[in-house]
Amino acid sequence: MNINGIGGPHDSYPINKKTESDPRTRSTERTAAPSSRDRLELSPDAQRIASLVQAANDLPEIRQERVAELTRAIRLGVYEVEPRALARSILEFEDALR
Repeated sequence: MNINGIGGPHDSYPINKKTESDPRTRSTERTAAPSSRDRLELSPDAQRIASLVQAANDLPEIRQERVAELTRAIRLGVYEVEPRALARSILEFEDALR
């Protein structure tokens, strides 16, 4: 099996040939160093989103077995809710959001 250049067996230009006149292969020495004046400021909304993303990343993994167990109990009608414990959890969750 013969593998030739892009133009076929008579192509005299190898595929990987790099030339100095080709602007795509020239090294760029004009890369500017970061300015000491460059700054990044996040809006309050972006800061809030960043903190929420971090909080979500800090949450424990979802326990699929526990979710399946609770789903099964709800479907069978045997899941019982403790109203005081639920209310306490909701209040704690809302306090954590503030």
